[in-house]
Parts: sequence; structure tokens; C-alpha cells
Amino acid sequence: MRNIFILMVLTVFSFAIEQKFLDPEEAFKPKFEKFDDRIVFTLELGKDMYLYDERLKVNILKPKKIDITKLVVLPDAVNYEEFVVHFDNLNLNIPFDLLQSQIKSNEYELEVQFQGCSKAGLCYAPMSEKYSFSVNSSVPDAKTINTALISEDISESDSITSTL
Repeated sequence: MRNIFILMVLTVFSFAIEQKFLDPEEAFKPKFEKFDDRIVFTLELGKDMYLYDERLKVNILKPKKIDITKLVVLPDAVNYEEFVVHFDNLNLNIPFDLLQSQIKSNEYELEVQFQGCSKAGLCYAPMSEKYSFSVNSSVPDAKTINTALISEDISESDSITSTL
């Protein structure tokens, strides 16, 4: 009986030595990039990693907390072992127009929450990445444009032409 126990312990120990799990920093490499009209969030997955679709969340944190996950275009997920997951690197485009439609501001803080696992069986704790940035407000909105057109001294036909 003692020999069987020792054999079982050695088998489990040898299996544990063979498994090399990635550190969280290697398993998930997040990056935010700001462009003229959008923020792009990229999450590079390590070898044999996947993300849980239900744990993927996109939030505006500042100036006010708003969950915008359903408004952001997410890549297609697949079924895997009773879960809905993402196997490919994640690329999320978050347009400034979307942010402005939720809350008007020049200053924002975004948060992307995620959780993933290794195909070898190790699941990582939930993680999040935050990014603060300013939006250039030099482009007038439609209200400003309409007000400017009305305030000018123009004929009725010119007004209709410019509106069209």
C-alpha cells in the first residue's frame, strides 16, 4: 500500500513538473492606442490561451461609470467545453462618437475587464486594464453647425441649398 501511495505521488509530481504555465503578464498582453477618432484596445493572448466571453466587459469609468460592452463590436466567440470563449487576439475599436453619445466629456477613463484560461487547465484571476485620455473637442457637433447656419444672413433658397 505504501508503494502505491509513493507511486501516485511521484506520478502527480512528474505531471506537475511537465506543465509550464505562463505568468499572467505573458498569458495576456494588453495595450491601448489612441487614434484621431477612436481608442483601440488590443489583448495579445499567449500560446494555448483563451478568454471567457461572459467575463469580457468594457466600461467608461470617468466622468461617470457606464457599461458599454453591448455597444462595442466584439469578435465572434466559439463554444469550448461548455463555455463561450475567444481564442484569437482581441482587438476592440472604441470610437469617440460612441463615448460622446453616452456622456459628453473631454476627459475619459476606460476599463476593459477580462478573464482567461490555459488549455492545459489553469484559469487566471479576473484582470482589468485602465486607460485615461482626452478627446479633442474642436469638431463642432450638429447643433453648433445648425445654429451657425441660422444666424447668418442668407436667403431662403441658400438656406435650403446649404441644408441639403
